[in-house]
Amino acid sequence: MPTEIPFPPRLREEPHAHAVCRNCGRIAGVALTQLDLFELELLADRRPTGWSVEGVTFSLTGLCPRCGRSGPR
Repeated sequence: MPTEIPFPPRLREEPHAHAVCRNCGRIAGVALTQLDLFELELLADRRPTGWSVEGVTFSLTGLCPRCGRSGPR
């Protein structure tokens, strides 16, 4: 049985990801694996000196299925 990587307690919210349509603005959640969560947590350690980090959000941009079929406006 794989060991789950616990959510890092130093962040106030669990890292999350979204896909955002650059044409209509539609937003959809993106499923993350435990490894994805760990890697996004590591990004928080790259913060600029003196900054605090409370959460990590990752965004994918492109066209949603509806806009992809009709083309950008």
